[in-house]
Amino acid sequence: MTINAINRHTPLDIDYATCDSTYVDLLIYIEGQDIQTVCDIMNVEATSIQNKGDKIKNSRGIERSAKSSYWRLSSENKVLSKDVRHHLDWLIEKLDKDKDNLIALQKNSGVSMFVYCNWWSSVGHGGPTIWPEQMKALAKLNLELSFDIYFNDDE
Repeated sequence: MTINAINRHTPLDIDYATCDSTYVDLLIYIEGQDIQTVCDIMNVEATSIQNKGDKIKNSRGIERSAKSSYWRLSSENKVLSKDVRHHLDWLIEKLDKDKDNLIALQKNSGVSMFVYCNWWSSVGHGGPTIWPEQMKALAKLNLELSFDIYFNDDE
């Protein structure tokens, strides 16, 4: 996404000083159907998928059954910037090419989706910035935006 940054208070910055790290995910949840349904509709390859009932091991090696089915597209390790706007632009560009399929998928019962931003603070203040252009693009894709913000406890 090309943006005219004139009159913006917070310019794009790959080294966003108040951020330790960030990435964004598009998560699509589907109830009552195999996640392959989403894979067949979307022309974007998922970063990961999970079917309800799949066996999953956590970081401690404990195995459990997945409680939900989801399709995930993530900027993690794909966009090397501490500015969440770069991550959102990457995601929006991927989804814009498949907009019609994404909107059609939203009309299916049992489908829910949202964009999930993970943001780790490096200094404890000065959180992420989203420009109107990203908000407008997400609105055109009918996508909800959520943030998880973390603070290091290094006192």
